[in-house]
Amino acid sequence: MATDQSRLISSEINPGMEFEVHKPVLIQAKFANQKEGLVKNHTISLNIRSGVVDYSKTTEQEQGQNDQAAYFRGDIAAQSGIELELYWNPDTPGDYTILLSSNTPLDLASPEPTKPVAIIPVKVVAAL
Repeated sequence: MATDQSRLISSEINPGMEFEVHKPVLIQAKFANQKEGLVKNHTISLNIRSGVVDYSKTTEQEQGQNDQAAYFRGDIAAQSGIELELYWNPDTPGDYTILLSSNTPLDLASPEPTKPVAIIPVKVVAAL
């Protein structure tokens, strides 16, 4: 979800959503462990990349650098959750992609690249 400067929820982020240049937003991702056991050593990342990310054509390493990112790495207790927040003040109009990844230690050790759980293309437009 995205919030404005007053931290009021402005909307959930949907593909094609537009953000204005120099209008800051706080992007939040919420994760819940609804299992009875501890989720050990989990890695969650929330990234913003310039351009359109297309995993059907290239790997993550070929997709370019993150413009901004927030990370969580650690244990998630049973029946609990975490929130990951990313403050973004876009300064250049264009296409961007918000990526949300959730990886176990086995995922990170695998030679095969893992795809994000969410890939959301968005646009940054000049202030109206």
